[in-house]
Amino acid sequence: MAVDATSPYRQAGQVLAISVGEILETDDTARGAEPSLDRLKLDMLMAIYNELRHGHDQAAAQAAAVVEQTKALRELAGEVDRLARHLGDR
Repeated sequence: MAVDATSPYRQAGQVLAISVGEILETDDTARGAEPSLDRLKLDMLMAIYNELRHGHDQAAAQAAAVVEQTKALRELAGEVDRLARHLGDR
């Protein structure tokens, strides 16, 4: 289960991250004002987005590793089976 960078969900998340990033760059705190509740909500939204994206990327990488390991184990099982048949013929 690889991460598809062209999936609509991934693209929507990236658009959201860019939009929120642009909003946060126009930070009110640069003018000495206290951060607004809206700013804090956007910061939290970005933190959640980044954690979810990281988690999904990690899950996809682990799934890909399991597929590769399964392939290697199948090849090894085939070799062991051939060896067992060869030794059984003696």
